[in-house]
Amino acid sequence: MRTGHETELRTDGDESSSKPPLEIGLVIAGRMDDARMQAVETMRDRLAGRLQRDFDQFRWVLRIVNRSETRLRRPGSVRVEPTELLEIGQTERESYRWDFIIVITQSDLRTHDKPFAMGIVARVQDAAILSTSRLDPEGVSATARPQDRGDLLATRLLALALHALGHLNGLAHMDDPHNIMYEPATPADLNTMASWTAEQKEDVAANLRLIADVRLEEQVDALRSSRLSFYLKGTWVNRHEIADAVLQAHPWEFPRRLARLTTAAFSTALILLMTAETWDLASSVSPGKLLILIVIALSVTTAFVTARQRLLVRRTRRLTEQTVVANVAVVAIVLSGMMTTFFGLLGTTLAFQVLVFRTSVVRTWAASLQEPWTFAHSLVVASFVAALGLVIGAFGASFEEYNYFRHVAFVDEET
Repeated sequence: MRTGHETELRTDGDESSSKPPLEIGLVIAGRMDDARMQAVETMRDRLAGRLQRDFDQFRWVLRIVNRSETRLRRPGSVRVEPTELLEIGQTERESYRWDFIIVITQSDLRTHDKPFAMGIVARVQDAAILSTSRLDPEGVSATARPQDRGDLLATRLLALALHALGHLNGLAHMDDPHNIMYEPATPADLNTMASWTAEQKEDVAANLRLIADVRLEEQVDALRSSRLSFYLKGTWVNRHEIADAVLQAHPWEFPRRLARLTTAAFSTALILLMTAETWDLASSVSPGKLLILIVIALSVTTAFVTARQRLLVRRTRRLTEQTVVANVAVVAIVLSGMMTTFFGLLGTTLAFQVLVFRTSVVRTWAASLQEPWTFAHSLVVASFVAALGLVIGAFGASFEEYNYFRHVAFVDEET
């Protein structure tokens, strides 16, 4: 088996072409048999031709990098963890400075939301993972003819790659089973997914124009920029892409998906509500100090979870615009998730106060309060308790499985 083998395909032989270049890296992760490798190369050729035909205002460069030496599965595991493949892809992308990265493996993918997945999309990293495990006719049917195997596998890989690129460029699902953005339920659905609508092509082209612009690190003034100013400029220039990545991550689902964090936060809130000291202390906190406490709680928990789960892309060479986008987006995703949890705690705590605690009891616990108890006081106590509960809940995130937390933060879709 070839190790470290690289092949590159350019759709325009004139390297001085005025068309802005767009580069896609195809990384073969782990061992792959010759038949599947040939199907990948066929898919690469077809993908290059399709992209050049549909988006001929760009010059497409597609490179295959074979990393067959990569060990994927852990002892006792039958599926590979997608986030481990994302790390492999991110490393290669930083090395080659690709615009998009597609990691291809013949291993089955571990899933968290569906029974199985043929691929996953991680928009925050402009990355996708494709698995040939369920696409390959030989893997699912003993009657598949050898001469048909490679062509059918290449066809399915092409449809899945185009589907992933559609998501990475902001497209949503369509109901038409012949459309590239149809949500496939089985590998057979990929056989007929082949068309874009005119509107889809316009949307993709608009996003590709932004991606094809000269990167910040390639600009002369960037060489003289400090790290902070580079981050600020990169964030502003890519603000729409970052916002889209946050929305695709569905941070409002964090309380449901991160059960340990949520359980720790809500348990803490309930315990605090049962102590008189909490009511007495919280009712005497001024609105200004309470706001500062909430900001500190959100900042500390976001920083702790991001660092604890090692979510930031490490700087490999020099700072790049892609690294800025990935890091800012993931921090924004975690912060949004923490805010969702905080407001969930706030609402639950406030409702619990109103339904369970009588005003006469609360007034006795808040002994230092010199004025009548009002709903505003209940809101202050609920906010105080929610802020403290969030901080304790962040420690609960330490017990979340490392790869699962990364999956929640990075993976937008299991296809």
